[in-house]
Amino acid sequence: MLAALMCLASVGIGVLILKGHKTSEPENTQIVQQTEFPTETNASVIIESTGTNTAIPTPSGPDKWLVLMYSDADDKGLEEGMLFDANEAELAGSTERVQIVLQLDRFPGAYEGEGNWTGTHRYSLSQDKNLRFLASPISENLGELNSGDLQSLVDFAVWAIQTYQANRYVLILSDHGGGWTGIAWDDDPFEDSHLKINGLDKALGEILSRTGISQFEIIVLDACLMAQLEVLSGLAPYAHYGVASEETVPFMGMAYSSFLSDLIANPDMGSNELAKRMVRAILQETPW
Repeated sequence: MLAALMCLASVGIGVLILKGHKTSEPENTQIVQQTEFPTETNASVIIESTGTNTAIPTPSGPDKWLVLMYSDADDKGLEEGMLFDANEAELAGSTERVQIVLQLDRFPGAYEGEGNWTGTHRYSLSQDKNLRFLASPISENLGELNSGDLQSLVDFAVWAIQTYQANRYVLILSDHGGGWTGIAWDDDPFEDSHLKINGLDKALGEILSRTGISQFEIIVLDACLMAQLEVLSGLAPYAHYGVASEETVPFMGMAYSSFLSDLIANPDMGSNELAKRMVRAILQETPW
């Protein structure tokens, strides 16, 4: 296994190569010592297999991408910004070779835009230029979900991968981040519910087992303080690249329309190049 860190030291945002090729190194990459971390145990972490394992057929022809956006906007402060992120992704929109799917959980009684609905919706994002309203049809209305529950993440990812044919997968998790303590806090309906790092390891393993995919191309943590080795080492078995920030990230998160439009314009680009463009997309939204 190759562990390497490529970062912009002045702002603390970077790409971690979680599993790479042994024969060559990407340009401008600094090799760092691989560190073993003790396995954290937590008897409360239970992930149920709620469906049958399904091997995903590989589509013929050119590679197809599936971008999965798990957006825990069930937060009074971040809800509006994360809805804007969803609209940015819709600005790019899905194509024949790049499918963008979204699970969005809203907070009741905060931002009143977008029809002021509450609960959790799934979307297949089509192209639309209105940055204040999601025009894509709702694929599923799930009611109120606990997005801080690992089962919600597993169910979304398995649904998306089994529904949309692809052979290259990107998973994006967005909300508050707390480094090794976890990501995606959802206090409604359960206070302090969030995705703990040891549980995230189990959830990703369940997703790969249930779908038969070998790895994600990239896992993105669009949240504050997530570029810690404790966090990224937990993702290493499940993705080739990780994108995260050591620092706080802006209210709007990444510039989704930027890197998604780049991928749509060139779906033959490598995962390394897409990860770099994601870093630039974070910088575009950062006032440093």
